[in-house]
Amino acid sequence: MPNETEGPEEVRSSATTLAAFGDAGLRHVIDSTVDHAIVATDAERRITLWNEGARRLFGWEEAEVLGRLCDLMFSPEDRTAAVPAREVQAALAAGRATDERWLVKRDGSRFWGNGWAAPLLGTGGEAVGLVKVLRDATAERVAVERLRLAHEVAGACAWELDPATGLSIWDPPGQRLLGLPAPVLPAEEAWAAFVHPDDLGRVRAAVGTALDPAGGGRFEAEHRVVSGAGREPGSAPRWFQSLGQAWFEGEGPARRAVRLVCVSTDVTARHEAEERRRLLVNELNHRVKNTLATVQSLARQTGRGAVSAPEFLSAFETRLLALARAHDLLTRGDWTGTTVGEVARGALAPHLADGRVRLAGPLLRVEPRAAVALAMALQELATNAAKHGALSAGSGRVAASWRADGGGGGASSGLLEWEEAGGPPVAEPMPGAKRGFGLRLLVQGLRQDLGAGADLRFEPGGLRCAIRFPLGA
Repeated sequence: MPNETEGPEEVRSSATTLAAFGDAGLRHVIDSTVDHAIVATDAERRITLWNEGARRLFGWEEAEVLGRLCDLMFSPEDRTAAVPAREVQAALAAGRATDERWLVKRDGSRFWGNGWAAPLLGTGGEAVGLVKVLRDATAERVAVERLRLAHEVAGACAWELDPATGLSIWDPPGQRLLGLPAPVLPAEEAWAAFVHPDDLGRVRAAVGTALDPAGGGRFEAEHRVVSGAGREPGSAPRWFQSLGQAWFEGEGPARRAVRLVCVSTDVTARHEAEERRRLLVNELNHRVKNTLATVQSLARQTGRGAVSAPEFLSAFETRLLALARAHDLLTRGDWTGTTVGEVARGALAPHLADGRVRLAGPLLRVEPRAAVALAMALQELATNAAKHGALSAGSGRVAASWRADGGGGGASSGLLEWEEAGGPPVAEPMPGAKRGFGLRLLVQGLRQDLGAGADLRFEPGGLRCAIRFPLGA
């Protein structure tokens, strides 16, 4: 190719020199194209020309491939699918066929070939074979695929805005992600298709700021996506963050925006995490206040029934440990609730080793508030049994069982029954007699926390208690 410094004489001299080579000169030109493989075949797809670029790209010497089917360049799966023959048919029918696919080198490795195939015409204009020109585009292919995967993983898409026409251009991930009907749409139509109406004004304002010739061209907007944009109806809205840059031409008063390039990323997970964090902080504040109130109540009620400081400390510590065990149990379940069996095993752990306490019941879940109330009630029942009831005697036994029971509490209630046997005789306190904190907790505290108090029966064979509680989800 002549350059700008060559005159007519130099160009004619170069052409004369090349013509003097004849067929060898033409082959010299073909072999000088080392960054492209040039391959010619006859009508039966047998290779008739294999340039230096093909040798470097595929690894075969020309002498090794002349007369062989060009199918050797294709992958086994493409050969099985008759792709080589179909390529010839497409090139003959259309005059040219795009040639983009994975091809195979002599050593068996693969590369992404990018090029074209066209009929090789004879002197009479008839097709006598095929000529293929291609190059190794693996790096570009890998980069595109890496970008595509990054977009999919990040939930991102790219789009452009032409301020002159008002048209927006969306990449395939954007069309799929946002449910857009076409890759090229008027910007207003595209935005209306996926931007929540309440956020549309903010997006328009951000675009206007980016296109302002007096500004820096930076575009940034965060908005919700309408439910119809790749989202199930009625589901929580997704959030997108869009970042972009405008390009300008001209200077001074003639300066104008000619292009806005943007990337939009799904940031719903971040918004949901922030909302969860806010709710957790509020919930933590609520629980701390409730816990402090519970501890204060424990101290006050325990102090009323204690006759000495050591007695107070012992009882108070026991009740604090019961409360702590209940909180530990709920913390392991992220405070979403737990089962009655776990509550019972945690509250009665100090009394389970010798086998005198038997637990039985199905898998029933309870909410945190009910779990704490049941744990405290079981701890009080066990403490009372150890001091005055069945567990104070060597032959005494306790059975704690639970079941779902709709009676009196609706279909979503459960019933826990405590039965003591083999201990000393028990008797109900006389009317007007002072009751200890344990009895007050069972009678009054459960009514406040569970909506129903404990049904206590002081039978000669041992104390019996029935506690109704709400079931969790």
